[in-house]
Amino acid sequence: MTPPPDLADLDWDQWEVLGWRDPRAPQRGYLVAWGEDDRPHGVLLRAPESRMSGRRAAMCLLCGCVGQADLFALFVAPRPKRYGDSVGTYVCTDLRCSANLRAESRERPGPPGTLEERQRELLRRTREFFAQVHAPS
Repeated sequence: MTPPPDLADLDWDQWEVLGWRDPRAPQRGYLVAWGEDDRPHGVLLRAPESRMSGRRAAMCLLCGCVGQADLFALFVAPRPKRYGDSVGTYVCTDLRCSANLRAESRERPGPPGTLEERQRELLRRTREFFAQVHAPS
């Protein structure tokens, strides 16, 4: 696993979910979040080789940000010990959902609610995704 380049400088209090793309393998990404057991949990992700059209709207199913479809991608996570089995979800292409929640730009507006509510929802959805990846078949 290639760690994010700014790992040593990260303020962990500002990140509900840490996501990054591997600079050596652009189709590979990682998501890490604190579990309910107060331990970090993570998954390896694979991005599609193509992007969606920017002429359509789409939404990140983790942070709830919306925008042009080319800002999002269907990432898949292989399920452990299940050859060829994977779970996918639409996520911000940069995997920076925590930062995108706070940025709320015109290009990628965030979901309604207070920042704390949106942060809780991001963490909840991410944990649910991780549970799907690790669920028995």
